[in-house]
Amino acid sequence: MNRRPPYSLALAALGWVLAGCAPKEEPVWVQPPQVLWLDLATAHVPAVDNGYLILESGPSEGRFPCSLAVSRVAVEDGPSRRRYVPVTPRNEFLTWNSAFDDQWPIAEVFPIAERALGGDRVTSARLVAMSDVFGAGLGLLYGFNELTETQCEMIGVLHDARAGEAIAVIHASAESIPRPEDDETDNNVDAWEYEARALVRDRFERLLVDCIRELIARDQPLKSSVPEGWIPQQPVYPPGWPRRSP
Repeated sequence: MNRRPPYSLALAALGWVLAGCAPKEEPVWVQPPQVLWLDLATAHVPAVDNGYLILESGPSEGRFPCSLAVSRVAVEDGPSRRRYVPVTPRNEFLTWNSAFDDQWPIAEVFPIAERALGGDRVTSARLVAMSDVFGAGLGLLYGFNELTETQCEMIGVLHDARAGEAIAVIHASAESIPRPEDDETDNNVDAWEYEARALVRDRFERLLVDCIRELIARDQPLKSSVPEGWIPQQPVYPPGWPRRSP
């Protein structure tokens, strides 16, 4: 009968112990596919860094009041870079609506989902066109990018839905900040408020509101014209009016 030497059993036991104590490997962060400006526009647009830029040279006429359609665009990994509209929680669009509560020229904010395209390929032109079909005067296409493990950005292109043209670009970036411990503050700590995702969303939202507020200030009312049949050819008051006392 063959018996293992005592030292071999000891080595085996040591191997089991070391295997059980081996540190777990931390997951390696891999940057997801990045949404580019050209993924959000129907034509070339300039980039902007942490701010917004209005692309129109002059004032608009009769654009407001109107509705705003919003679509988040993402791209698949791979050489095709196929664009798609991620499934977005309803509360995100409630947040968009609440952002414009005090802006009466924005009647409502609503999403354009991928199913609204009827199976067609997702393109900027199609999303903007559907914004017009659903009655929105403005269409916002935006994307979210993770730059590092603690830093992210949001980029957006605002379109005139009827004309199908970009009228403004918006960019915001943020980095996660250290979260204070519960015993360092009087209030309960919400970890989400210190995450880059939450910070960048808040900054992007404020920039979008400021951008649209400036567009509203630039807008001019439509010039009304009197139809030809209504042009008076004679005084509009009766002859002899006002009646004089004898």
